[in-house]
Amino acid sequence: MKYDLYKLRERDPGFSESTQVMTDHGPADYQQLKKMLKEGVDFKVLAINKETGRFIYRSGLLVVMNYSKIMMNHVENNGAHSIDFMVNKYTQVMSRNESNIHIERGSHLTFDVTDERYYMPAVRPRYLKVNEPQRIQTRVNGIDTQIEKDSIFKDMVEHYENNHELAYVIGALAKRSTVKEDTIFIYSVNDDISKALTTLDIAFKKGSRNKIIVNDLDFFNYYNQIFSGFNGYDYFSKIPQLAFTMNKVEVLHFLRGLSTVGIDHTDNMIVYTLKEEVKDQVLRLSLHAGLNACEIRNSVSITQELNMSNYSLSIESSGFKEVTYKGLVFQIHFNKNTGHPENDKIYDHLLLIGPKKLIAGTDIRSYKNMIVTSLK
Repeated sequence: MKYDLYKLRERDPGFSESTQVMTDHGPADYQQLKKMLKEGVDFKVLAINKETGRFIYRSGLLVVMNYSKIMMNHVENNGAHSIDFMVNKYTQVMSRNESNIHIERGSHLTFDVTDERYYMPAVRPRYLKVNEPQRIQTRVNGIDTQIEKDSIFKDMVEHYENNHELAYVIGALAKRSTVKEDTIFIYSVNDDISKALTTLDIAFKKGSRNKIIVNDLDFFNYYNQIFSGFNGYDYFSKIPQLAFTMNKVEVLHFLRGLSTVGIDHTDNMIVYTLKEEVKDQVLRLSLHAGLNACEIRNSVSITQELNMSNYSLSIESSGFKEVTYKGLVFQIHFNKNTGHPENDKIYDHLLLIGPKKLIAGTDIRSYKNMIVTSLK
């Protein structure tokens, strides 16, 4: 990613400096993007396939203009599904007219994130117009399967010949494991952890108080490579990097293991943590799997069920306001000729993240996304 100041024009799409985009280092606003660039961090931004909702991470150019006065559209909804973004009025948003939503889509969504039918039908880029209600697309299909897998996870899949149970076990280890000498202890386990270890042919025995003891040298060596330096039942501090190279179905299983539910669990999942970095990483992984996430007290709740309220968001005409804005407006210009045959044509939208907005009368901070055009 590179930086280009004073190049954004008034008629170009853009966002206020407090807006977050998703990078391969987590969500970041303008100041955080600028800081990473100054520190020489090589990062990429999540790019959306506007036809399917699948995404990849692409390198690009951070483009900025400092305005003394510019008219922006403020999009806000303070209900149970909150949203709050300020974008240039020339920014196109993936949405559709509210009046046609049920005719185009129907009210029943029976497919889930593992189903290839999960996409963005009847959605197209529109300019946000004041006094015109719209339904904004908030949910994406998930990570593109062409991402290069982490070498350790690739070796483990080849060794154990199973990727879903393996991702589930790694998720459980990330949250609930510790090591003593060459033995791994997994705490607060359920029957599915034991079944997955059996399927993978990993030697273990059951201990007291829902504890599993793993004495398997091959698996211990893999474990050390994955978790060296930050694992532990009492020291859960971040997600192992290999999880971010999994495809969306593998990520789904990883999150199920991380949240201590069963491997086939289809209801909401909750990951408990006090650390903001982990909350941001869980949000990023949820997007990788095509899921929604919101912060509830000291946890992140992940929604697996697909319905109209979390698939897209209805914004009434009162939710759109034209305001005078003073300050920085930024945008991402994705690099061309990247070698991916579809990069330049289809992966040209990006996802605005959040913000973490407090829902009135609750301890819930809801994330809501908005898919918008990038700078062409």
